[in-house]
This record gives sequence, C-alpha cells and structure tokens, in this order.
Amino acid sequence: MKFLQGVVLACALLLAACSGLKADPAREAQSDRVLQQVIAGDTEGLRAQGAPQMATPELPAQVVQMRSVLPRVEPPEGRTVSWTHQAGTDGEQYTLAREYAFPEHVIVTQTLMVKAADGRWLVAGFHFNGGTRAEVEAAGFTLAGKSVVHYLVLAGLVIIPLFIVATTGTALFRRRWGWAVLSLFSITAFSLNWSTGGWSFLPIAFNLLGAAFLKAGGAFAPWIFTVGIPIPAILFWALGKNRPRPKVAKVRPEVSLDDPGPEAPGS
Repeated sequence: MKFLQGVVLACALLLAACSGLKADPAREAQSDRVLQQVIAGDTEGLRAQGAPQMATPELPAQVVQMRSVLPRVEPPEGRTVSWTHQAGTDGEQYTLAREYAFPEHVIVTQTLMVKAADGRWLVAGFHFNGGTRAEVEAAGFTLAGKSVVHYLVLAGLVIIPLFIVATTGTALFRRRWGWAVLSLFSITAFSLNWSTGGWSFLPIAFNLLGAAFLKAGGAFAPWIFTVGIPIPAILFWALGKNRPRPKVAKVRPEVSLDDPGPEAPGS
C-alpha cells in the first residue's frame, strides 16, 4: 500500500514540476510581508503598500480581528500554492495563494495585488484560512480506511491512460490518423473526493488520457481524482480498426487471343 501511495504522489509531484511556470518572487515576498504586518499589527505598513480599496477606516479593526486568530510568532517560510496574473482594460492584477506551516497550525493566505499607474504593485485584498495539523492530514492522500470505490478509481488512474496510449500507438502504426487523435480522449468523467468519498459523474466531458488528479487551494483542499470511459479507444478495437487495411487487388486488362497485338515496326 505504501508503495502504491508513493507512486500516486510521485506522479502528482511530477505533473506539478512539469508545469515549468513559477510565481514572481517579488510578489511572493510582498505577500509574505503582508502576513508579517498583520501578525505584528502594523496598520501603517499595510496602508503604505495598500491600494485605495484596502486602506479604509475599517482597516485597524480588521487587522485586530485577523490577529486574534493568527499565531503570534514570526511566520515560517511560505510555499506558493497557486497564482494568476491577469491584464485587461482595468490594468494588471496578481492573485497569489501562499501556505505557511506553523508549529501547530497551517495558514493559507490569498493576496490580491494590483499594478498602479507608477508601476508599483499595491495590495488590494488579503484573507486567509487556517486549521490544525490534524485537519491537514485529513485532507491528505492516504489508503487507510478507503472503500472499494476509492481503489477502483485509483486503478482507473493507471489502467485507462495505459490503455489509451497503447491504442493511440496502434492507431498510428496502422496509419489510422483520425482514430489516433480521437483515442487520446475519454468522453465521460467520474470525479471522486478522496477525503470525503463524495463523487460526481458527467456523461459528456473530455479528458486527455482519460484521467486527471488535482489538489488546489492549499493544505486543506482534498485530492480530486477523475477518470473517464475511453469510448473512442474502445470503439477502435471493437470495430476492428486495429487491423491492417485490406489490400486492393490490381485488375489486369484482359488480352484476347484474336488481338493481333501491336504492329511490328516496318510492317
């Protein structure tokens, strides 16, 4: 079980590492600074880097309320969970989610920053949620106490992509180009919340390689595993499209015995 658990987690980490995109270190540092100022009750520091929509008269009361539920220690090094950078007619904005593992609690913050006309990034919003280590472990990946459905979905995450890859490779070898493209996708989607066991089914949904897994929102977010039915790949085998194309026999023209044939030169 531990080996299987390690394989799944390794796949998840590999997928995340292959994204190749990293958050802006300057925005990460700014988000860290906001949390430090909230814990220290530094209202003036927050105003200095805050956008007009955040620097309101209610800011001191909001800081007091947030401090009442935050650990009163220096924040540990944060880890970026997710980020988005958007640009539009209203300007640029950066949303960054960071996770901080305190000794007894885990805090996930979300900081909204907007770019001012002078090029500075100002904080337009800040909020967080937190919980105990036990709550973090409950949202993690474990095989203990899981149902048959959990194991079926886990098996599907391995078997379905292998089946699709094998089908696509066969289709390419047989020069069935259209079937090779169609076979890459599943048509349905069955999603399972690994922590709660809750599930949902979408009869029409396209998933590349027929499987996906996601953990978004930080330490408290559950793992969501999704598998689909590879209908195109199944039809590829059921309809015999994996077989070579039948050869077309070449029909030679009939030659009559009465046909004198081409005249000899000089006749």
